[in-house]
Amino acid sequence: MLRREKKGFTLIELLVVIAIIAILAAILFPVFSRARENARKTACLSNLKQIGNALMMYVQDWDEKYPPAFLWDPNYASTGTFISWFPALYPYVKNQKVFECPSTNGEKYGETFGFWWWIPPEWRGTIRHSYGMNCYVGSDGPTSWCSIWKGGRSMAGIPHPADIVAVAECAHLFVHNYWGCTPAPECGRFQVGYAQICGAWCWPPNRDERYTRHMGGSVICFADGHAKWVQADYHRGLPRGVIIDPDLEHLERPSP
Repeated sequence: MLRREKKGFTLIELLVVIAIIAILAAILFPVFSRARENARKTACLSNLKQIGNALMMYVQDWDEKYPPAFLWDPNYASTGTFISWFPALYPYVKNQKVFECPSTNGEKYGETFGFWWWIPPEWRGTIRHSYGMNCYVGSDGPTSWCSIWKGGRSMAGIPHPADIVAVAECAHLFVHNYWGCTPAPECGRFQVGYAQICGAWCWPPNRDERYTRHMGGSVICFADGHAKWVQADYHRGLPRGVIIDPDLEHLERPSP
């Protein structure tokens, strides 16, 4: 009687199969990761398109003036406080999640932001910080901390609205070009271009793709309501033609 031999994999064959699987995983995982980030970028772009539509509706309702970046409200809380820009747009979008980028590493909004800005009770702990409003658009006057709470700028007062940043992915609640009352034109550019970290404007090593939100760039909503993805620029934060504050363009200087 013939004995049937049992067949199986040899150690070499198993090692070859494992090696092939490892190589395929190494090839495919970055592809899957990039596809996932593309989906997040698309979701973020949708958010800022909705914010752009909300801005245009707000402008039509408020005598062609943009919402203030933040506003002093003496009736809010017992001592009065600042109200930031995004609750002003909420009635036009009806969805808090529109104000949250799926790729943000920001913390959820608490009762206060920084030293001054209070978050309304219904917003506390609900969404992660994702977007900032350009203080040039959200102020009726020089975009310094000294005059920012006077209200939003008029639509007619903004030159080239298709180039001016209105709301963008940002490492701060606001996109600004001032510290105190001192112009710092590079500041707002790096807040937007490298939206995952606030210190990119003063610390060049932070100007790295890993500190951008979406594959080397960020999504921006412009003052005319349209939104698009733009690539971060090491020396400027944003590519030329994307403007934070036209009043300070003449002060632009090469960053270290």
